[in-house]
Amino acid sequence: MTFKIQERKTYPWTVEHVVAVVAGKPELMKFDAEFKALPQSRIEEMMKLAQADKLNNDSFLTEVLVGWHGLVGEDGAEFVYDKTNLDKMTQLYPGVVGSIVRAYMESIIGAARKN
Repeated sequence: MTFKIQERKTYPWTVEHVVAVVAGKPELMKFDAEFKALPQSRIEEMMKLAQADKLNNDSFLTEVLVGWHGLVGEDGAEFVYDKTNLDKMTQLYPGVVGSIVRAYMESIIGAARKN
């Protein structure tokens, strides 16, 4: 199989966030984030800003997250990606920002594939 090199605007990556542990088994919030396909130079700039504590969570998410798939609201309808719903999710699930950041880092580092 041949891989085609082409410019991408975005790409999906699965985010997993543990929301509870019952009887030793984690309950996962699992969804596919849609990340911007940033050039390597911008990723390096962002890493430097983060190391210097000059890149907060809101700025980071605004820079890399452009959508999600696989989430529904309390009413069972699609939980549409927008700033209001992002804020709601981060308030309802403390630590989910860290899970999104971790997924993004895995996506740019090239996480090991599961067999």
